[in-house]
Amino acid sequence: MVVTIIMVCISIVIGATALHYLKKNVLQRIEGNLDIALQQVDFLFRDWVTLNERNLQTITKDDKFVTLVQQQLSAYKAGELEEQGALTGLREFFLRHEDRWGKSGFFVIAPDCINIASMRDSNIGVRNLIVDHRPELIYSALNGNTVFVPPIPSDVALEGQKNIAGMDVPPTLFFVSPIQVDGKVIALLAQRHDIRKEYRDILSLTRPSETGETYAFDQDGRLLSDSRFEGQLAEIGIAKHDEQAIWSMFIKDPMQDLIRHPVHNYDQAGKPFTLMAQNAMNKTNGINITGYRGYRGVEVMGAWLWNDDINVGIALEIDFDDALSSYYLIKLMMIAIVSAQIFLLIVMIVILTRVNARAMEVLHLSKEELEGLIQERTESLEQTQNELLLANEELEEFAYRTSHDLRAPLLSSMKLLSMADSCLDKGDIQQTKSCLGHVNISLEKLESLVSDILSLTKTKNLREELQDIVVSEVVKNTLDQIKQMESFARLDIRINLAYDAPIRLKAHRFVLIVENLISNAVKYQDPDESAPFVEINSCQEGESFIFEVRDNGLGFPEDQHAQMFTMFKRFHPKTSYGSGLGMYMIKKSVDILGGQILFEAPEKGAIFKLVLPLNVDS
Repeated sequence: MVVTIIMVCISIVIGATALHYLKKNVLQRIEGNLDIALQQVDFLFRDWVTLNERNLQTITKDDKFVTLVQQQLSAYKAGELEEQGALTGLREFFLRHEDRWGKSGFFVIAPDCINIASMRDSNIGVRNLIVDHRPELIYSALNGNTVFVPPIPSDVALEGQKNIAGMDVPPTLFFVSPIQVDGKVIALLAQRHDIRKEYRDILSLTRPSETGETYAFDQDGRLLSDSRFEGQLAEIGIAKHDEQAIWSMFIKDPMQDLIRHPVHNYDQAGKPFTLMAQNAMNKTNGINITGYRGYRGVEVMGAWLWNDDINVGIALEIDFDDALSSYYLIKLMMIAIVSAQIFLLIVMIVILTRVNARAMEVLHLSKEELEGLIQERTESLEQTQNELLLANEELEEFAYRTSHDLRAPLLSSMKLLSMADSCLDKGDIQQTKSCLGHVNISLEKLESLVSDILSLTKTKNLREELQDIVVSEVVKNTLDQIKQMESFARLDIRINLAYDAPIRLKAHRFVLIVENLISNAVKYQDPDESAPFVEINSCQEGESFIFEVRDNGLGFPEDQHAQMFTMFKRFHPKTSYGSGLGMYMIKKSVDILGGQILFEAPEKGAIFKLVLPLNVDS
């Protein structure tokens, strides 16, 4: 009992320690992956901004374009913007270069921030919309810098785009570059970009698993890109299904999980910014794998940075439970393995306790009987004691071998899981799959052993009544059950049931014997035999029923014939994995049926002959 409790405690400690280090390694890997993915997005974003700024600078340095701008400025100063000469030339200039610079619109902005040229007449002569939302960027451009203008509300509806939540226009973004003559800024060129193209593609590139997303935000904590969870945001009232959360939503902590506990018409006013947003807005880059609430209130892991060059923050987040899903799966498997081990140990304790209780009961009754019948019961007592000793020896061997055979696949599985974790760290998916495949094989061996142990327990303790059975039906059912076994199809199954009349006996015992004899003949066939067969015969000899199974398979080593029906004896462990309990259960069942099991070893294969009395009463 004490040893068993110690083994259980050791198993629990080993399992808990393994899970601790496994979680630590998983979190380290997640942290590294978040950092790499975020740096990749930041690099692509910078590269895209730089490329578009250079393209815009190419336009502003084009002599023909600069000449047209000067002409339009002169017309503006003269109050003659309605004249179409230079304006028509500017529009034709952009139309001719659509394949190079795109079909999006443009603004030529005078130093006083008034639009003096655009594709739309309605935009000319009015204050430029960028000044209303990001004036600091316009002033930076007037000082000679080419700037990226993150998404802001558009001045007009844009085809195919949803409006910003609560507004009647969609978001839009620009690149602005100064137009210079002799080193002096005479005007600005602002080129509109479709927010649905490269900008969205870059931020959608890294979306790990089912809940990972990358998004951008400004210095006020305002969302500047699509949310992966637009449907969920619509359900809690932040944005309708036909609206966008860009610009209208702030990266704030709702202080509760809005997905599990939705709030109708949720209002962000008064709520604090998320831990990520607070750090990023303070220009403190970081990674958090311990968990914090995201803007949906769901616990997430995340990495973030603030890009000073383009005045935009970028965050990569993934739901905490989703990030640890692989760890939870392995944890569940290990808990199941340890629980199975504990369960089996408890079963062994129960069996030992019952056997010992029964033994004590027998001894107690024997003692009472001996008080009056000492001389008469001496031989009977000695016989009982001998049987008890044999039973205890058998039980001790059973406990020892079962404990050993149960631990082997468990230890193998734990080592393989550790190897799988190591392979995951190295990114070796193929080797990881191989390790998990071997784990599955070990667990299948464990399941097979447990099944045989339960069958053995049932064989020893089952109480059943006599009933009539037909041998041919038992043989047919057995063959149907094992026809999926490896190499079954190559066998020549020969059936000759000369005696097939109903037999009255204990059906479960007989079926167990037939199934084990036939399946063993199939399992241990000789792979080098060109014409393998299994022959099944039955007949009557006097008052006995004979059931015979013979084959030309691997047979049994001659020096091990004496151990044929012992517990946990495996004759061909390299050919097929088994528990070593099959032949032992056959012998026990034959004894219960009051028959004999005979074995012959011809030159090739094996012959098993079951002899049962036809007269049950005798």
